[in-house]
Amino acid sequence: MTYRFTPADVRFLRSPAGVSAVAAVSGLPLTSASHLADVAKARRLVGEWSPPVLETVLLRRRAAAKVDSPDDWLFTDTALQQATAMPVARHRAARFAGRSVHDVTCSVGVDLAALAEVADRCVGSDLDEVRLAMAAHNVSAPLVRADALRPVTRDAAVFVDPARRDSAGRRRWHAADFVPPLDAIADAYPGRDLAVKCAPGMDFAELPWTGEVELVSLDGQVREACLWTGSFAGPSRRATVLRTGSPEWTVTSDDPGDCPVRAVGEWLVDPDGAVVRAGLVRQYAARLGFGQLDERIAYLTGDTKPEGVRAFRVLEHGHYTEKSLRQTLRRRGVGRVEILVRGLDVDPNTLRPRLKLSGGEPATVVLTRVGRSPVAYVCAAA
Repeated sequence: MTYRFTPADVRFLRSPAGVSAVAAVSGLPLTSASHLADVAKARRLVGEWSPPVLETVLLRRRAAAKVDSPDDWLFTDTALQQATAMPVARHRAARFAGRSVHDVTCSVGVDLAALAEVADRCVGSDLDEVRLAMAAHNVSAPLVRADALRPVTRDAAVFVDPARRDSAGRRRWHAADFVPPLDAIADAYPGRDLAVKCAPGMDFAELPWTGEVELVSLDGQVREACLWTGSFAGPSRRATVLRTGSPEWTVTSDDPGDCPVRAVGEWLVDPDGAVVRAGLVRQYAARLGFGQLDERIAYLTGDTKPEGVRAFRVLEHGHYTEKSLRQTLRRRGVGRVEILVRGLDVDPNTLRPRLKLSGGEPATVVLTRVGRSPVAYVCAAA
């Protein structure tokens, strides 16, 4: 059970005494093995304030994966779970550059902080007084307590991040189940330019408006779908790929999609998840000059390694059975294997120990279906 912060907790954490208390506790290990001893020591160090102080230290440690410098941030557990990773938030905020912006579900302020870096003017609002108090600590921007469905600004572009979990923490996948629901957002802001953050797994056929759906991945993991309306909207579908230390790139539904289905070449490519989820595999293949192994499967193949893309050199391939794959890997002296699967009911974690690997060579195994036949490709990653 996570700690439920109160307004009094936030006032204390923002005070000099609170800052000192967090600093005093931040050196504790706070592991499962040291939990009881750490809690006892925290009580001795900061007394009755130990629960919010301990929770703050733990949340800041977790926030390192999302916020650049989390050591001065305040979070709740739920707010941190839903917070956007800062590279994704900054990518999204770039479309708001130079505009007046209203973040109508600002929570503790992660997206608002990214917007404040580029917007001409921005304001944040939320109904939760604890999160608003935390946002006031985290971000230098005007804040107001307001219902997202009762606009308190005019003309500003609007960003919305609806809650997508129920009271038990289960994910909501349908637009009508978000809080606030997407149709209510559309009704509340007619004619306004909107950007709405959503889960990448939702059914985009449920959208109450026409516009652009952008799927964004960061370092190989699909992080969000953003729904753009009004003057923000471009192509109906866009996939944007962000990788630490590399330039971002994008592919859209307006790009050419001429992509043959062909026999396997020297190389295989597994498209980024944002490309797959956005339904832009053919456009991406055309950009690479590759084809598909099967028109219903996302694996791509070609004869020349594409620059800047993780690809797999095909060493051999054939009809897949567990027995034949085990024999092939044993013959090749493979002892470490990455297993990629599309189109087959195979669990890599279940299959791997059954292969009984004992060699010293690495390999990547791609398992898929071509037509109705299961096929295994033994590859070297490059």
